[in-house]
Amino acid sequence: MSELIYRDVTLLLGPGAAVFPGDPSVAIQPFAQVENEGFNASALSCSLHTATHVDAPRHLDGEGMGVDRLSLEVLIGSVRVLDCRSQPQVDRDFLERSWEETERLLLRTGGGEALRRGEPGSGCLMGDGAAFLVEKGVALVGIDALSIDSLDEEELPVHRTLLPAGV
Repeated sequence: MSELIYRDVTLLLGPGAAVFPGDPSVAIQPFAQVENEGFNASALSCSLHTATHVDAPRHLDGEGMGVDRLSLEVLIGSVRVLDCRSQPQVDRDFLERSWEETERLLLRTGGGEALRRGEPGSGCLMGDGAAFLVEKGVALVGIDALSIDSLDEEELPVHRTLLPAGV
């Protein structure tokens, strides 16, 4: 039996964290200090598209399920990490060539370093790749960028394919 390895793939949340272009930066405002109140406390303000985040159906559908209703069973478990650094715009053809059955898939496009520097990353999943993942029954897909769609894609075809399918 092989040993299970647990990895936390979340980015640090704080000043300088990667934020979706145009969204407000992270702000931490202290409101209590040990010297005065006997304890330290701060308020945190940030966009929901900061650093590591989850998009739920409500992101594009006002009546859709919010992240507060997502099952943790979808978010935690075995995952396949697919090295896409040779093709950071991941399409159906790339996925078909490298496909192995999985319920959860993380796309490693090479954007992790950019995210750690507070930049959005540039890898993305293409619309035909999203359709392929839905066909294969994938329950979760992640990417090392602030958006699964290309940052210059205003119609959000990948979001519009994955979210209604519960991915």
